[in-house]
Amino acid sequence: MRILLIGPGAVGTYFLGRLASRGDVAVDVIARSDAAYAAEHGYEIRSEIGNCTLRPESVVSDPALYHGNPDYVFVCTKTTSPAVDAVRMAAGRSDSPLVLIQNGIDVERPYLDAFPCREIYSAVAYCSCSRSERCVTLHSGRSRLELGMFPSGTPTTRLKALVDAIAASGVECELAADIQVNRWMKLLWNISYNVVSVIGGAVTTHHMLRGSRLGVVCRSIMEELVVLANANGVPLDSSHVERQIDLNDCITDSSTSMLQDYKAHRPMEVDGIVGNTLRIAERLGVDTPCIRMAYGLLSALNDANLKK
Repeated sequence: MRILLIGPGAVGTYFLGRLASRGDVAVDVIARSDAAYAAEHGYEIRSEIGNCTLRPESVVSDPALYHGNPDYVFVCTKTTSPAVDAVRMAAGRSDSPLVLIQNGIDVERPYLDAFPCREIYSAVAYCSCSRSERCVTLHSGRSRLELGMFPSGTPTTRLKALVDAIAASGVECELAADIQVNRWMKLLWNISYNVVSVIGGAVTTHHMLRGSRLGVVCRSIMEELVVLANANGVPLDSSHVERQIDLNDCITDSSTSMLQDYKAHRPMEVDGIVGNTLRIAERLGVDTPCIRMAYGLLSALNDANLKK
C-alpha cells in the first residue's frame, strides 16, 4: 500500500506513522516546510504507547514535483483551498481515494466539486497530538479514527481495506454508518471549546469548566448548534451537550489545537469549523447569534495574528 500525505502536521504524521510501522505501507509526503529535513530525518513520534519514526519514501515541497501513484491520498491540512490545488497538481489524474482528516463541517464539498468521480472518505479524528519541535510529534492518550463515504453510500472495498489496515496498526478505527452525524458530534466540541479557548483570552481547557463564565459561553454555543443540527436533519440533543461538558471537566488541563495554532501564528480553522456552520444556519434560516459573534471575533483575531 502506498499513501500520499498532504499536510504533515501532528495529526497526519501520527496516524501515518502508526500505519507505516506495519512495514507494508509506503508513505510519500508533500510538505510546505522542512521538506529537506524530513527527507533526511523523517518525522519522529513520541507517544505514551510507544515511539516510532515515519520515514517517507519521498518528500517534496512542490505538489507538481510529485510523480507517484498512491493507493490513497490523505489530506490533513487546516485549510481546504490550498489542499484541493495540491491534490490537483500531485494526483489530479489518479483515481486514488481521498481521505479527508480535517476538522469542521461541509469541508468535503470543494473536493467533491473538484473530483466528482473519485471516492471521498470523510474522517473524524480523536487524537491528542501537538508539534513540539521541528518534525517531532507528541502524542498522549487514546486515538481513534471514524471513516465513512462522502456524501453517503455503502463502504467500498477500498475503504474497508483501509479501515482494516489502520486498525491493524494499533489505532482504533471504525466505519461510520453516516459520517456526517459523527462530524456534527465532534463539531460540538470544536465550535465551543476550541473557539472559546482563543476568543476567551487564549486559555486552557480548565478555564472553561462547567459553570464557569467561559463554560457558560461554550454551553450556549453548543445549544445553538443542536438546534441547527436538528434543522439540518442531524439528531443531536441536550445529552450530547452534557457529554461534551463532562468530557472537558474530566480531561487533563491542556491547550486546544486551535489555541496551539494561535500561539504559533498559524492559520486557524475559522471557516471549516465556524464559517461553514454559519453559512448552513443562514441557508436554513436558523438564528445563531452566539455562533455569529464567535465567527466575527475569531476571524478578526486570526487576521491580526497572521500579520504578527
